[in-house]
Amino acid sequence: MHPPTSLLVSLLLLAACGSTRSESLGITIRDSAGVRIVEYPRDAVASASTWHANEIITTLGGIDADESTDATNAYFGNLVDGGFVVVDIRTLHLRLFTDSGTLVATGGGRGEGPGELSSIWRIFRTEVGIAAYDWPRGELTLYDDSLRYTQELTLRDVVSGAVVSYDSDGTVYRIAASETGAFHTTSTDIVRAPQYMVRTRATGGPTDTLFQVLGAESYALGSGSRARRFSLMPLIKRSSTGYLSSDGERWEVVSRDHDGNIHGYLRLDWPRRAVTEEMRQERLRLDRAEIDELPPGGFVGIRRMAQLDFADPRFPDSLPPFEQSILGRDGTLWLREGQAPTDSLQRWLIFLADSLIGRLELPADVEVHDADTGRMLLRRTDSLDIGYLELRRVDRKPS
Repeated sequence: MHPPTSLLVSLLLLAACGSTRSESLGITIRDSAGVRIVEYPRDAVASASTWHANEIITTLGGIDADESTDATNAYFGNLVDGGFVVVDIRTLHLRLFTDSGTLVATGGGRGEGPGELSSIWRIFRTEVGIAAYDWPRGELTLYDDSLRYTQELTLRDVVSGAVVSYDSDGTVYRIAASETGAFHTTSTDIVRAPQYMVRTRATGGPTDTLFQVLGAESYALGSGSRARRFSLMPLIKRSSTGYLSSDGERWEVVSRDHDGNIHGYLRLDWPRRAVTEEMRQERLRLDRAEIDELPPGGFVGIRRMAQLDFADPRFPDSLPPFEQSILGRDGTLWLREGQAPTDSLQRWLIFLADSLIGRLELPADVEVHDADTGRMLLRRTDSLDIGYLELRRVDRKPS
């Protein structure tokens, strides 16, 4: 699925404008043994063009929504040409809407029949449509652009990790966890288990481990494990030119070719915010409230884990550089800065290849499903905790 030509032209113009400003902003570009290294000083990041996503194209769901437009359980989705696909995690239906909010197709659903699913761990765009990954079954279900079921693949030798991409020749790309990772530790030390980018065939055969990054921080609690609060977050994305990755320890994104070989670094001299006592207390308050809201019975283990956790809460000295990443259908990379529960805004940096092309702010309480240089798909909740979706227009204003 390729972005329209007009969008590509717009992106190229944005990148060209950025390159003409590089020298005046002190951006350095150098080559080391064939590897391109681009470094942004702090002033260059601060002066990046301000983008906006204030105009709402359509709103979907809310208290008056009927069954076809209910978005209470629509927790993830993807932008597509002229519309968007969202997943109802209760019914496991995939629903295709136009930009104006008109329902045009429904696929998937809970069941055992062709195209039906037992769970959906994620959906993603493929060369020919949308794929839904059903991890408990180890199955990848493929739909065309109209959500018509086309094929179901039982993935051989895929026992762990998230499937992130699929090619029409049968190649599957997934992020695999270490066999002896954080969830097998017996100490309470903060650990980061490796994650691997793996390439294999859907029908089995040799598996290529292309590269690795460090996963999110976690620590053991009794017989279980949980993520560290404000933990460092990894990044692994498959792009049209190869892969993008980061351990999340600093503002650095590594670009790789299709075989996993490094061909570039993007580095930003951008400060990490200190974790304050106010941030710690608010995070603990929210965590306790989440545990208190669990219904009685059946959650004894979770409550026991929470008691151990609250007895020794783990906080870093600073927020992570970024904690959410989106690779847009147009090739843009969106990185959200580390966010505290006391923040009123969330801040995003937008890149095209190794060019920083924009910065954008949103209210802290929205969840971003997907984004590109034209639109953002967001999820919000109202005062009654009823979920709804917003499709917003991205207004690019290069300086």
